[in-house]
Amino acid sequence: MPSTHRSLAGCQIFDTCTAPAGWVCAPLGERIELVYGSGLREEDREAGDVDVYGSNGVIGHHTAALKNGPGILVGRKGTVGAVHYSNGPFWPIDTVYYVNPRRGDDLRFLRHLLDYLPLNTLNAATGVPGLSRRDAYSLFGVFPPPEEQTAIARILDAVDTALECTRAMAQNVDVLQDVVLEDAFARLEAEYECLGTFATEVRYGTSMASNDKAHGNPVLRIPNVVGDRLELNDLSFVELSAADVERLRLADGDLLLVRTNGNPNYVGRSVVFRHPDNRAWLYASYLIRVRLKHDLLPDFVNTYLGLERGRRQLLQRVTTSAGNHNINANSIRLIRLPVPCLAEQERIAQLATAFRTWFDSLLRKADALDALKKSLMHNIFAGNVRVGNVTEFPTR
Repeated sequence: MPSTHRSLAGCQIFDTCTAPAGWVCAPLGERIELVYGSGLREEDREAGDVDVYGSNGVIGHHTAALKNGPGILVGRKGTVGAVHYSNGPFWPIDTVYYVNPRRGDDLRFLRHLLDYLPLNTLNAATGVPGLSRRDAYSLFGVFPPPEEQTAIARILDAVDTALECTRAMAQNVDVLQDVVLEDAFARLEAEYECLGTFATEVRYGTSMASNDKAHGNPVLRIPNVVGDRLELNDLSFVELSAADVERLRLADGDLLLVRTNGNPNYVGRSVVFRHPDNRAWLYASYLIRVRLKHDLLPDFVNTYLGLERGRRQLLQRVTTSAGNHNINANSIRLIRLPVPCLAEQERIAQLATAFRTWFDSLLRKADALDALKKSLMHNIFAGNVRVGNVTEFPTR
């Protein structure tokens, strides 16, 4: 039996004293073999239906398989300890291991057990880049009787299936949103006009250094502009004079755009500000505030700027300096967009809000399923929940 390295003692989560009754607690090396994958350069792959796996999952396809499925893969280099499962034939490259059971354990149970174990911490624990088989083999796992392994796998597979379906649906909603909204703008019979015609102000934010001690007023920065919404979990604060606070104070309906970033795709990312509370909210110099007249709705503009047609205009006006990509206030004023009647603007803005609400609800459901799986794994592998021969859940 492989010995446990002293450096790995903090990584062990199972021991023979706390293993559930009737379960075997043993080092992984007694139950599985980790086999090196084989290098397959991208230029050597031929288009086929066999998945090629690297440490972060499927990285391509090929006509031939190194292993028949199903199979488990474990990241060796790169995304160390990441666990993947292939239902069909696959080719693991040399940055991953594939798993051969030594004692006939249920393969899907092993997949969930390996996913639960802290394989990703072994890289840091030993100071050696990558996951070594010696270290992985020294980790203890728990192994129920065969019928209980199968029941556990069925339960966790069911949660995985629900999670994957929910994430796939969220991706489909995201794609559908773009298609429907692009079509809505394409059908508009409205004159294109410059954004600056409808702006009462296009202003840069404060360059004063911020703090995380809640001294002064909350100040929005680039990390707070996520997609087309505000993320307020990571706030900074800035202390300014009363005059500067009044000058840079955000009002409901203000449009904020990212002015500069090392990634050109982030430049021009926009969000509509709505007051979360009664404090005076400010914004940093890497953002630009656009305040609009009442005949152009900020949510309509924000929807337009987030679509491909709006992004094209923004990116055409981006300049590069010292590795950063920038857009200035004058370029923002020159962006052209269709300006239909207010009722049509409202209709498109409401359509975008409906899609966003749908998408967000799916993300929340996915988060809940992910939390459920983690809770189930903890309780099952700790023996707090024992399962019988479950047959009502579909296999994957």
